Amino acid sequence: MATGGQASRDVATGGQATGGPVTDDQVAGPAIVVAHGFTGALERPALRRAAAVLGRHAAVVTFSFRGHGRSGGRSTVGDREVLDLAAAVRWARRLGHRRVAT
Repeated sequence: MATGGQASRDVATGGQATGGPVTDDQVAGPAIVVAHGFTGALERPALRRAAAVLGRHAAVVTFSFRGHGRSGGRSTVGDREVLDLAAAVRWARRLGHRRVAT
């Protein structure tokens, strides 16, 4: 779903990923998946600032782990959150990025 220049997608059981508009040269380049820390969320100002800085150099995907921010589900304190990260990486690859860093 596109809102305000960003695409939002439920990418795993509880995680939600967002990414800004992707240009042709960004698809040819790498993508960076930015994961927040414990009790964080993609809406946090520090994460948004980091994503903006990284976005000057590559396409950026941010997301909230299950049970954080607007994501549904319940936190498993790391046990299943790795699935949310893997889903965000898969989404970046589906957007056409061959190289994805986390």
